[in-house]
Amino acid sequence: MCIRDRVSTQSTGSADRSMLAMSRSLPLLLVLLRTSVAAEDDAERGTLISHFTPTVSSGANYNYVGAAQYVRSTQEVELTTADANSVGAMWSQELNHADGWEVTFQLQVTGEPESPGKGLAFWYTNTPLEVGTLYGSDERYEGFGLLFDSYDDDGKSDNPIIMGWVNDGTKVFNHDTDGLGTRFGGCRAKYRNRGNKVGVKITYQSDSLKVMLDMRNNGVWERCLAKDSIYLATGSHIGFSAANMVEKAGDAVRVSNVQLFDLETEAKIREQEEQIAKEEAAAKKAASESGEIHSLAEQITGIQKDLHDEFLQKIASMIQRDHVTTSHEFRSIRFQLTSMLEQSSSPKETLVELQNTVETLKTSFKALNDELDSVKNSKADDNDGVKKLTQNIANIKATMDSHHRAQENIKGSIQEHMENVDKIVEKTGEGVGVSWTCLLYTSDAADEEDSVDLGGRRIIKK
Repeated sequence: MCIRDRVSTQSTGSADRSMLAMSRSLPLLLVLLRTSVAAEDDAERGTLISHFTPTVSSGANYNYVGAAQYVRSTQEVELTTADANSVGAMWSQELNHADGWEVTFQLQVTGEPESPGKGLAFWYTNTPLEVGTLYGSDERYEGFGLLFDSYDDDGKSDNPIIMGWVNDGTKVFNHDTDGLGTRFGGCRAKYRNRGNKVGVKITYQSDSLKVMLDMRNNGVWERCLAKDSIYLATGSHIGFSAANMVEKAGDAVRVSNVQLFDLETEAKIREQEEQIAKEEAAAKKAASESGEIHSLAEQITGIQKDLHDEFLQKIASMIQRDHVTTSHEFRSIRFQLTSMLEQSSSPKETLVELQNTVETLKTSFKALNDELDSVKNSKADDNDGVKKLTQNIANIKATMDSHHRAQENIKGSIQEHMENVDKIVEKTGEGVGVSWTCLLYTSDAADEEDSVDLGGRRIIKK
């Protein structure tokens, strides 16, 4: 009995020590597991591009506009405070050249429940935007914007809304309807005053865009919007902006943990190449089994069509550039010609003066004729009449001399104008190969080259 009890006691003690060791090592195992999962997630995302992450150094990686500033204590970027008319933005100094990319960030929006700000936006544009009316940025841009609309403009009580908008530089956002008619996709998401940061993930790959949200900041992602056939240019900036209403308090908006990943990793490229090879092999096999003999001709025809379309696109771009350049040259010629003609003496004024002189001569000749008739009818010893006639003849001679000088002045003025025009033409046409047929554009069309299409057709931009 004593021996059995001793063995039982020893076994129980050994099990307790094993359980204790396991309980002590469990936190370490969890940490290692989380690290491994995070490493796998980063590997799936692609390659981190570090210069799109805000850093402590002043001005490093981003330019800050308005109220925006980097908060060192929390490593966040504060776009706006809760004050009225607070506007701020941040823009990457570097360009993103990745064909496929993913941006992740966290945002925190806090303010009075019944007094929201206008909203905020993530931007992917060809140039940094000026301060404007669309959540702190200009609404005319080229690229993509993910818009977080906090304020209920249309009174439908369906805000906050998150939506996408692609612009080619000509569209205008419809503020009165919260973007209805111009936006795409979207979701209603209560990102204001949550008590935790909201995660946002934007993925662009193979001309498709997807937005995911982590509303509870617990790693659980939910889809907000997705859209295919979206074409975004490489070599673009990323940015953020936010704004409050002008006359009342709004939201304090903070952005943190901004990261951009290049999705075109070697593994992704190999995977895509393998997928393309499989699709080509399957298509070739299907064509051979169906007895089709025209697949090669169809492929060649498709290639020719693509080359034809590309050629036409390049020709259209060249014509458009030539049109704009020629229009600017025309305006320069017209400005120089007008300036030089205004500075020189006008032959028109000289001609008017000459016409007045001729009218004076006609009056003088009529008066002289009347006086001659009077002398004929008067006595021969009328010395006063003879003197008066002599004086009138002298006046007429002086007027004729003035008339002659006026003619010489007109010739000189016209010659000066001709020389000025020759100088302008020679100066403007030197080395630029100006085609003077371009002057067939009307003046109003030439002044508005952005609103005139080829053939003189006017485009009214809405």
